[in-house]
Amino acid sequence: MRQESSSIENKYHDVHAEHRTLEAKIYELEQKRTQQKKDLDNTVAEKNKLDLQVKNIAKDLALSKDIVYKLEINEKNLHRRLDEQKQKTRSFEETLIELRSNYQTASKDLSEIREKCYQKIDY
Repeated sequence: MRQESSSIENKYHDVHAEHRTLEAKIYELEQKRTQQKKDLDNTVAEKNKLDLQVKNIAKDLALSKDIVYKLEINEKNLHRRLDEQKQKTRSFEETLIELRSNYQTASKDLSEIREKCYQKIDY
């Protein structure tokens, strides 16, 4: 009976030791789970931060594209206005050349008229 009692006591100690081992493993697993949850939360937070950065970059890119588009339109308008100014300058130069020619013709005609007047006065 003593041996039976000793055997039961040994089994009790074995079961108790195994119970403590299992509790330790459960504690370790809970610690790992807690750490993994923290890591996951950090990863999700980092992903959200990167998503926000991507959205901001996309907005900046859209604004940049819009600015480039407007600058291209402005450049085209400036080239068009420059071409118009060049045309106006050419027209002005042509008019100026014509006016100079008319002035020279008028001066020549005036000189001829003056000469004829002087000739008539001399007679």
